[in-house]
Amino acid sequence: MMNLAIAMSAPARRTVSSSLARLLAGGLLAAGFAGAASAHAVLTPPEASPGATWRGAVRIGHGCEGTPTRLVRVTIPDGVVAVRPKAKYGWLIETTWAPYLKPVDIHGKKVMEGVKTITWKGAALPDHMFDDFEFMARIQPDVALQGGKLYFPVYQECEKGSFDWSQIPAVGQDANDLKAPAPALVLAAGQGSGSGVIAGAAHAHIANTRQVVVSGGWARATPKGAKVAGAYVTIANGGSKGDVLLGGRFDVADRAEVHDMTMTDGVMRMRHLEQGLEIPAGGSVELRPGGLHLMLMGLKKPLLPGDAIKGVLTFRDAGDVAVTLPVEPAGSPGPGKAPAGAASPDGHGGQRHGDHGH
Repeated sequence: MMNLAIAMSAPARRTVSSSLARLLAGGLLAAGFAGAASAHAVLTPPEASPGATWRGAVRIGHGCEGTPTRLVRVTIPDGVVAVRPKAKYGWLIETTWAPYLKPVDIHGKKVMEGVKTITWKGAALPDHMFDDFEFMARIQPDVALQGGKLYFPVYQECEKGSFDWSQIPAVGQDANDLKAPAPALVLAAGQGSGSGVIAGAAHAHIANTRQVVVSGGWARATPKGAKVAGAYVTIANGGSKGDVLLGGRFDVADRAEVHDMTMTDGVMRMRHLEQGLEIPAGGSVELRPGGLHLMLMGLKKPLLPGDAIKGVLTFRDAGDVAVTLPVEPAGSPGPGKAPAGAASPDGHGGQRHGDHGH
């Protein structure tokens, strides 16, 4: 785990500026989102809107008996049409087709059949890594649900052993009690944008996946040429089991990592939480300047006050939670709060990452 100590004097901060920025920018999530290794197969993003196109993936978090995954197959439920898998380097993709329950209008044409299964094979996903197997589909407005959800059974075959993620909970049963639950989509009421985000969530800057609720999110503006930025949210877990925030991804950055900052005897200590951040059952965690926060790595453009950035936060169990974060001015302590006049100790107030802590 990375653990860096930087003296608070200005000369020292300038000395480590370039090397620290390069080190942090180049620091991949070496643990491979290690917490994902214990997760079931899930769909990401886990929400969709009836009548809209959903673009997402089956996420495989581990192999079988310590061996690599060699084959992944997803079965498409009735009411999901116009299915198209995305090409995946190194993997051979096969599909089987079956008749629709009734003719479907696709681009003005009546279509009688479509993809029923998608199989990815021919490559290997190591046991200690996770990966997404992507496809897109349209969710019919009248699709039949089970407990408000739409289930996509997944079969996973490894060098040794296999998993059949196909169990569907009975009425009133918690899917977490099943040994091999089928991945599920939660359907939001009304029409969607096709992005998998619950309608209205982006405008409220709040997202909800299963029992995990993300709210109060925001990010800090950055100067031209900056490669990192700070972002902050509050995460509440209303479930009976703890979850782990593993990181995330945003359109404006290469990736998002979870970081912590502490101050001891005038020395700032910065840490990338490679194992993720625990969100306790029935509890909440606030990410804020000067402490726990998200660091957006490899910015592709400056963040400007008044902008809003879209992305997802990735959790071990809840999967991906879509968020939209408003951008506050550099040095801002948060929406609606008076700025202190200078960049706060977390260091994302418009300076280079190596010039200060985060």
